[in-house]
Amino acid sequence: MLYANKSVASFLRNNFILHWKSVRPVPRITVDFGDGRVIEQTITGNAAHYVLDSSGRLIDAIPGIYGPKAFQNVLQPTLAVWRTFDKATGANRLRLLANHHRRQLQKLQRDWAKDLQTIETRTARRKRNAARNLPISNDKAVSNELQLLLNRELETASAREATAVTTSKSGIELRLVEQVMPSILPKDADDEMWKKIALLHSGKSYLDSSTRKLIALQNPALDATRRTMGKRLVETPLLRMLRSLQRSLAVDTVRNEYEFHQRIHEWFIAGAGKMKLADFNERVYAKIFLTPSNDPWLGLRTKDAYTGLLNNGLHR
Repeated sequence: MLYANKSVASFLRNNFILHWKSVRPVPRITVDFGDGRVIEQTITGNAAHYVLDSSGRLIDAIPGIYGPKAFQNVLQPTLAVWRTFDKATGANRLRLLANHHRRQLQKLQRDWAKDLQTIETRTARRKRNAARNLPISNDKAVSNELQLLLNRELETASAREATAVTTSKSGIELRLVEQVMPSILPKDADDEMWKKIALLHSGKSYLDSSTRKLIALQNPALDATRRTMGKRLVETPLLRMLRSLQRSLAVDTVRNEYEFHQRIHEWFIAGAGKMKLADFNERVYAKIFLTPSNDPWLGLRTKDAYTGLLNNGLHR
């Protein structure tokens, strides 16, 4: 989804020397129905992009998968900082690197606060519109009570929006960060919240024609269905899959950036820039992807679960 994108491919070729390395086996699940039908899928597979300077020293780590535009946006600052300290050494380099990640973390906090504010405002607007459309009962007492609730809701929403307009931007962000982002993320962040935030950034996960062609080639049965349906204005299986893929990619993008990349910024601020790549990679897979190399089952084995299989289904 990334490398097939024309813009990403050009950006990488023009600015980076690329290297790929497999650091973990990718587990595969196979379901055999016994009649020749088999489903095979990968599970707990993860990838991280590491940005290194010309001496192989760490500059940044981008965890998991990102939408094409979001990926370029995250990579862009690494070019600027590389030009600044590629020749720097020792404590001076670590200081410059820590300052860079401090700025990136602060930007992440501002972006998060802005997203929460946007979601809150939209939610308030939807509630206000819903309240305006409430059917009013013929019962006068009930009608009066509904009207009071409606007025109160409108006043609350208006006050909230007015505060957002009149208070300084930094003040709003500071309060949001203090209240709901102890380490950037609120403890009660759920799937619905992530979907709302992903919707704000959906354009950054758009799959271009090159990527769509690659996916079509990987799924010839779905693409054949599209061809047989001709030019009728219908939603094909391939189109549904692409739409679902873009939605999930958008969610993965914001979660990886807000939830995981912020931790990596914190590590660099604390001096992780002096770590060897192999050691840093081990930390990423153990602490972020939760698949440490010392676990031969890569987090898939549940010790307390009973499977009804010999040796609980484990085969060495």
